[in-house]
Amino acid sequence: DARAALHREAGVRIVQDFSANKGGVICSSFEILAAHLMSSSDFEMNKSAIVADVVTSLRSLAAREAALLFREHARGRGALPEFSERASELVNKVGDAVAAALAKDPARAAALYEDLAPDHLPASLASLAVAQRDRLPEGYV
Repeated sequence: DARAALHREAGVRIVQDFSANKGGVICSSFEILAAHLMSSSDFEMNKSAIVADVVTSLRSLAAREAALLFREHARGRGALPEFSERASELVNKVGDAVAAALAKDPARAAALYEDLAPDHLPASLASLAVAQRDRLPEGYV
């Protein structure tokens, strides 16, 4: 694999595309969320605050992922793409396990959503997402 060779032979740090592009995917997710929760005119009226909040969220998420990847890389246990891939696999496995567990207990899922949404969404969308959860597609929640 070319990435492994570049890392091993030249010390090149390469970040997997799915880590590097994650901000775009998350941003699109926030955009879809806003579209479900707000009218076009409400969005336009609040656009500056929403964009600022989304950028703040993206910077925080990117910094946390980068810190994890580079911390593991500094421990000398392999190349960055390997850590990125493992982290994504673990996030997906945990997400699937949580979704399966919560599907069995809708009341618990609703309570957990109300507790977690404000901490994981841009501030300008968080309260709307909790107050208007019924406007979101079930698979999106």
